[in-house]
Amino acid sequence: MDCWQQIKQQLRQRLNAHDFSAQNSAISQYQLEFTPDSASDDVLAWLKGQCCYPQFFWQARESATQCVALGQVNYFTELAAAQAFLTAYPAQPLQLVGGLTFEGEAHFYLPRLWLEQRAQTWHITLTLSADDQQSAVEAFLQGLSPPLPLKQVQTTLSLETQNYSENEWQALVGEALTHIEQGHFTKVVLAQKKTYRSDSAVNPYDLVAQARVQHADCYYFLWAQNPEQVFLGASPERLYQREGQQLITEALAGTAVSSDDPQQTEQQQQWLLQDRKNIHENRLVVEDICAKLANFSQHLDIESLTSRKLSYVQHLVRKIAAKLYPDADDSTCLGAIHPSAAVGGLPDRSALNFIAKRQNFRREWYAGTLGVMSLANSEFCVAIRSTLLNQDKIMIFTGAGIVAGSVPLLEWQEIERKAAGILLLFPA
Repeated sequence: MDCWQQIKQQLRQRLNAHDFSAQNSAISQYQLEFTPDSASDDVLAWLKGQCCYPQFFWQARESATQCVALGQVNYFTELAAAQAFLTAYPAQPLQLVGGLTFEGEAHFYLPRLWLEQRAQTWHITLTLSADDQQSAVEAFLQGLSPPLPLKQVQTTLSLETQNYSENEWQALVGEALTHIEQGHFTKVVLAQKKTYRSDSAVNPYDLVAQARVQHADCYYFLWAQNPEQVFLGASPERLYQREGQQLITEALAGTAVSSDDPQQTEQQQQWLLQDRKNIHENRLVVEDICAKLANFSQHLDIESLTSRKLSYVQHLVRKIAAKLYPDADDSTCLGAIHPSAAVGGLPDRSALNFIAKRQNFRREWYAGTLGVMSLANSEFCVAIRSTLLNQDKIMIFTGAGIVAGSVPLLEWQEIERKAAGILLLFPA
């Protein structure tokens, strides 16, 4: 019997021992710890083999722990309702997965099955509610399948449409600069969507696995509420990480080239750290985040400006730490910080109003936030450097922050570089 069959058998044993007639607790959880025989066993490969939805994969930027959520017990479309649910069970280590779209729509769920792979140990949680029917949970467990091997992506892409041509993009940037000159806002983040057609089916799990290899030091995520559409990405940007009342966030804004040439990359880094336009753009994001955090923080600490190198671009970044007031929870933090000036603009209302009126597509999950939320700790990334898979179509999203001094042609080149970084996952 392989390890996955052993896990399935042990979960059935827990289920058979559960008293479905008892109404003393609305939520029950059963935990297993398991050490697989093979170091090659991977929870992402296991998720690839499943046909139950919703599905969620998560690996935080500074962590080797991989997390998988499968199926749902409860689903929330309001942030306040998700927070209230967690608050109602203070003695249980419940975790919700999901987040907010760019436009602020909430999607959170309590997973039926949660797998956390830490080093060579899997921590598995099966969650039941008082409303569950035993037959339905048994069918869920019966439907669990063995893992499928992760493979190299072999699909090639051909560009079908792009929402902005180079001329259209430069005109939109010019319009934004006019609004900045007129004092309507100081920054706005514009976005591009390119739609590609694939010559064969693209497997999203293989794509995430390849992103982990090619794009180091990122958040890796996969969000699928159904098999028709899968949103995934490798984001360099943290929205925030919270441990109790300690919160860490960052201002990631300002971009330069990064390449295989160490000398060129070093030159670009030095230029970036001294460029007034990029430093100004980053400072606006710092000010925005600090202004939002100040309302529910006891104190703030801002680290000095530095840079973060990725495989294809590098960014200016400032880390920000906050000590939250005891009554500040994730609904407070998410509601205040998202979307930050790094993906929206400043002031929020004016910049977001410009985006809603002048951009020719809804961003939805692009530049939204995804992560894991619990009473004790939470972590969310900003869902940039992302892709939406819809059958044989692949939509790639990129964005650029526009401030005084932005040059329309250079902003076009920036979004092209960011798109090229995502396209590295596919054969030329």
